[in-house]
Amino acid sequence: MENLLNISPVVGAVIPLTLGLTQVIKTAVKLDKRFVPLVSVLMGVALCVPALFLLEQNPYLGIFGGIIAGLSACGLWSGVKATSGR
Repeated sequence: MENLLNISPVVGAVIPLTLGLTQVIKTAVKLDKRFVPLVSVLMGVALCVPALFLLEQNPYLGIFGGIIAGLSACGLWSGVKATSGR
């Protein structure tokens, strides 16, 4: 349980990075909408695993935290779009 509490600040910091980088990739590559969640999750894992490795945490927690960060970034983006009316 303590390990999960240790990764929460890292995941919180990775979510906005994942959101921004996913949007950059989406516009630069003209990515199809159905692949955006996959790219977001992969980006979250790619950012979270090295960050937790540097903090000497279990790499499996990095994968778990990256999945959480990627899915949270997708949900954050869709929530902002829904409330802004775009």
